[in-house]
Amino acid sequence: MADSITGYKVYKGLQKPLVFKSFKGQYIYWAAAVAFGSFILTVILSTSISITAGIIGLVVSSLLGMFIVLAKQRGGLHNKEVIRGTYVVNKLIRRI
Repeated sequence: MADSITGYKVYKGLQKPLVFKSFKGQYIYWAAAVAFGSFILTVILSTSISITAGIIGLVVSSLLGMFIVLAKQRGGLHNKEVIRGTYVVNKLIRRI
């Protein structure tokens, strides 16, 4: 009876956001989308204009995209717009 379990062992890291190379949570997917989009842009520019345009497009779109993702991440994982003020909600349905 001394070996009876009174509770369950819980992994404590479940409430923490996923982190990958300084990107957290949803911003991992945003960074992956930027990387994939930059690659597609490079392929399009390389085949339609020149290799140089493709490389320039890759560098510019990657840096700009990652800068935007990092700037959004600084706002927080649960960044929501806070609207201050008083709201008046009229009744849409009248009771008879």
